[in-house]
Amino acid sequence: MTIESLLPREPSYLSAISPGSLWTGTSWNDAIACEHRLLERYVRSAFTLGRVPVDLPSLGLGTQHINVLDINSDAPGVPILWLHGAGAGLGFGYRNYDALASLGGVRRRVIGIDWLGQAGSSRPSYPYGGLHAPSWTKPEEERVSSAIAFSVDSLEALRDKLGLEQVDIVAHSMGGYLSTQYALAHPERVRRLVLVSPVGWAAKPKGELAKARAAGVFGALWDSHVGNFGLLRTVGRIVKGVAKGAVVGRFGIDDEEERALVSDYFWSQLCGQSISSERSVNWLLEPYVSPAPFGFYAKRPVSGEPAERLARLPPTTLLYGSHDLHYIPTMPEAVKAVAAATASPVTMSFVRGSDHHLYIDNPADFHAYVQHALA
Repeated sequence: MTIESLLPREPSYLSAISPGSLWTGTSWNDAIACEHRLLERYVRSAFTLGRVPVDLPSLGLGTQHINVLDINSDAPGVPILWLHGAGAGLGFGYRNYDALASLGGVRRRVIGIDWLGQAGSSRPSYPYGGLHAPSWTKPEEERVSSAIAFSVDSLEALRDKLGLEQVDIVAHSMGGYLSTQYALAHPERVRRLVLVSPVGWAAKPKGELAKARAAGVFGALWDSHVGNFGLLRTVGRIVKGVAKGAVVGRFGIDDEEERALVSDYFWSQLCGQSISSERSVNWLLEPYVSPAPFGFYAKRPVSGEPAERLARLPPTTLLYGSHDLHYIPTMPEAVKAVAAATASPVTMSFVRGSDHHLYIDNPADFHAYVQHALA
């Protein structure tokens, strides 16, 4: 396996004055530097950062590169894959990597991954390359399948390239939905699945509540694939301070140095490259508002997958924050439906004192739940 160095490069004169950098106030070099500063400050375990080349002929994308953090690469046993949610990157696990690397007193290999098209990974056209008819000419089911394949196929290519026979997955939010789809497609490769405040499991509202699908300006932006985290890059540095404060403000971080490092990383990894799979939320999810339970529902919900496909799901644990913005009240029904279709245990628990980013809000309790799930 070839690993390309991710050490910060000295920006050239041209890159320093590129239109993208001037517009967003950040660059690829900034993103790499911010990632290093955040991880070096808070991760005590020795780690390696690198980009792994993977070939993706099934997506018409050729060779792409996946950004990877690797801890305890020589540890025996099943590695833990850490997969982020929308608008984030592997750096968001800075409070968790050390605990996962010695989970339950056992030395574990931990691999943090940036999804293809996000953070430090390649940003190809989404959701496929080559010659394709415009997406609006294709039926929705084909669009959804293409968007899922973009992430599932690239994750499987990475697993194969790293030579991993089987993995445990810990995945957040949108990453939880995509990891579930990966486990359904490649069940023999996943030993345990821990989903951290996942979206996409509950069935969409029906009957009168179906009319509560978001409309107006928000609905229009969503349906045009503009209403996503990529919008921050489009708007540019004019919203940089507000966006950084709003996102990091939800984490309840009191230390000023930590807030600065996390907010700088958030902005640079999101806006340092062109927009790509930030659009996955638009392709795969639909927003609903009152009177329906607020949430982002999958166009292909996990609970609605065919029973023969759900039967392949490995043991799965869902974790939500005690006051989680993205918890949908119908989730128990979804969990029950999935559990009924598989012989593997499917359970759900709540981490006290935490919101959507429970792994940051209450890492101690979060790690205890993960240890139990991966035992």
